[in-house]
Amino acid sequence: MKTTKTSDYSEEIVAVHNEFKEAEDKILRETMDIIKNTKLNYEKPIRLFQLGFEEVPEVKKHKKEEERLTEAEQTQDYILKYRKKYPLWKFITEKEINKICKKYGLYFGEVSIYRGFVPERNLKEIEQFKIDMNDAIGIYEQLDVSRWGTMLVELYSQTQTQTEEKKQKKELVLMKDHLKICAPLKDFVLKGTKIKGREIIKPVPDPVVLYAVNGGYLIITSWGTEASDPLILNEINN
Repeated sequence: MKTTKTSDYSEEIVAVHNEFKEAEDKILRETMDIIKNTKLNYEKPIRLFQLGFEEVPEVKKHKKEEERLTEAEQTQDYILKYRKKYPLWKFITEKEINKICKKYGLYFGEVSIYRGFVPERNLKEIEQFKIDMNDAIGIYEQLDVSRWGTMLVELYSQTQTQTEEKKQKKELVLMKDHLKICAPLKDFVLKGTKIKGREIIKPVPDPVVLYAVNGGYLIITSWGTEASDPLILNEINN
């Protein structure tokens, strides 16, 4: 997540920016703590499971702890990998995104239904974002391919010897499909969508753009209100 000018933003907006910016370190500390302190005793739970005792407390507790440990190890691996490959962008899990959104009254959705303002400098940051497509391909496999039709299928079936033009087109399609945004509910077109139960808190005008990768998201950019954009301020002042 690139550093953006915050002097024109309210304290609340700056607080949201900081929560997203610091989320990666927070998640890494939590995963390291889980890995360090989780001590699994496989012997008895495995014996019970092999005999069919799937619902006894010892087996269920062991399974839950094992899943928690595995998730922590995978998340830690993703953080360390993305830190090395993408030093400009912070990593965040969907679980942490939901926590921040709930705390500040934001919602999380595709950029295709976002109708708010995008400052010029943040648009450039999004356009300049580049990623190894192998880090996003796992997400693509879970998507509804039919919405893109035969064009998308054709793009993804190209060999490594594709032309530069086709490669750029392929990357653009992938970019569109992986961009998400956190913003107030009023900045989304809600027709045809569903909201999974979440308490509505006082909204903060603080869009944060993320890119879906295996294991979570990379935070690309964030901004405050339309009035804080330098181009808009210049137009007003002139």
